[in-house]
Amino acid sequence: DRDVTGVQTCALPISAQLINSIYLVGLTTGLKFFKDSMEQRQRIREQEKQQIALELNFLKAQVHPHFFFNTLNNLYSLTLQKSDLAPEVVLKLSSLMSYMLYESGAPYVPLDKEMANLEDYIALERLRFGPRLAFTFEKTGLPSDPIRIPPLILLTFVENSFKHGIGHTIGEGRIDICLKVDRNELHFDIDNTIGPAITPQAIDIGSAAAPRPNGLGLKNVIRRLDLLYGHHYRLDKTETTGNYHVTLKIPLS
Repeated sequence: DRDVTGVQTCALPISAQLINSIYLVGLTTGLKFFKDSMEQRQRIREQEKQQIALELNFLKAQVHPHFFFNTLNNLYSLTLQKSDLAPEVVLKLSSLMSYMLYESGAPYVPLDKEMANLEDYIALERLRFGPRLAFTFEKTGLPSDPIRIPPLILLTFVENSFKHGIGHTIGEGRIDICLKVDRNELHFDIDNTIGPAITPQAIDIGSAAAPRPNGLGLKNVIRRLDLLYGHHYRLDKTETTGNYHVTLKIPLS
């Protein structure tokens, strides 16, 4: 009996050690798997960030040729007409190019610089259309503290309002722009008239090129908004008889 009892007494510590060893091995293996999984997720997140950054840079780079193509078309129109406004257009275009090439490369830029760039573009277009364009640009709620937004994110909407609101229509037109900062949100509204479309017969040699309804700029800016803000922005486009309205709301960090 003592021998049997002795064997049983020796077997108990061995079983406990075996269980402890198995537990430690399982715990170590589990921790390793968890660590590897976390590292894998981190690598995937970094790759996703890099992919998003590359796509944003690609989309922003496409703004430059698209914008300059349209602006050079405008300049071409004025030179064909031998307009005295052509030199001033060249100066405005030079300012726009300087901003786009040297200041808009950062992920975010000060709002006041973005607005100055918009106003240069607007001044250029107002020179082009002259008295047949009625235009207003209202700015409200701008705080004294600096605000930063993605560069060139507003330009496409302004460009489209000129291009489709009056550039391809007959007669007078109206464009009203309102930029407002409300707490931690930027509101940008554009309202423009839509007149009778220009037909090929109505386009003379001084009106540059026929309409090019490719929508490249708008597609790019919507994709940029999706990548930058996800579901945290709002873009509404409304068209009624003779009128087109765009409202953009983006969060400010």
